[in-house]
Amino acid sequence: MRTSGYDIIGDIHGHGSELEALLQKLEYQIVDGAYRHQSRQALFLGDLIDRGSENKKVVETVRKMVQSGNAQCIMGNHEFNSIAYHTKNESGQWVREHSEKNIKQHSAFTIEYNAQNQADLDACLEFFKSLPLYLDLGEIRLIHACWHNEHIEKINAHLDDQRRLTDNAIQDGHKEGTVTFEASDVLLKGHEIQLQSGIEFTDKDDHVRTKMRTRWWINHPKNLGELSLMPEVMPMEHQELPVHPDDIIGYSESAPALFIGHYWKKGEPLPIAKNVACVDYSMGKGRESGGNLVAYRWDGEGVLSAEKFIKLFE
Repeated sequence: MRTSGYDIIGDIHGHGSELEALLQKLEYQIVDGAYRHQSRQALFLGDLIDRGSENKKVVETVRKMVQSGNAQCIMGNHEFNSIAYHTKNESGQWVREHSEKNIKQHSAFTIEYNAQNQADLDACLEFFKSLPLYLDLGEIRLIHACWHNEHIEKINAHLDDQRRLTDNAIQDGHKEGTVTFEASDVLLKGHEIQLQSGIEFTDKDDHVRTKMRTRWWINHPKNLGELSLMPEVMPMEHQELPVHPDDIIGYSESAPALFIGHYWKKGEPLPIAKNVACVDYSMGKGRESGGNLVAYRWDGEGVLSAEKFIKLFE
């Protein structure tokens, strides 16, 4: 379809009613069974599922929009993990281990897509497999967590001509040490660096960390505190340590506008760089815990603006 602009929608995490409410706020209407805008197209950043109780509603709403040409959607780490959770390898074992942690994380989804609805589950997984890993539409790019040129180049050899992961790539993406594992881990979950020996900190969940998630889009970080995604949990003396050049990715200010999800931001939506915006505002927590479903209405601008964010809950 021809479009006058894009509406980029962040992580939904099983909140189907909220998705419908946001689409209606953006002036999408149901036409021939799918939400449609007269002149715009919706772009979804992945993580459609888990946490919320309306996973089926989300998947079906987005699937119908994609199939009718009213939307495009990329893969998030939760879709990537879901495929592997429900797939067995040649040895008959689950590609993603059914550990206590993984069962709990995926429970909201599996409650709705239980064994009595195998056809529904199969159709859902086929839809997930059809999602491209990233979109590059010229003036605008989408990836779930991190735009890393080196890893994108490496993983391209494991994608089909529509940038979808092959079945083998899905399996290799859950085998540590493979190219697909290393690339998908960064692209879908974010960039992480190993801290110097002896440096560690305790995160909000009381886990001791020797690695640090980064604000990888920063081009010239002065120290670890500026590069860190969560500097507030690091001792000040560690924040002031220099950054090794190899740990800097950066995203050029001359590059196309980039939209990401994944990072559970809170507060008033703002661009995180001149040409980078995160559109995940913690809907996975639910409204009662401060989560919001957010979209960015992009109309061709290279410099992104706070005024273009649309919140479901004001």
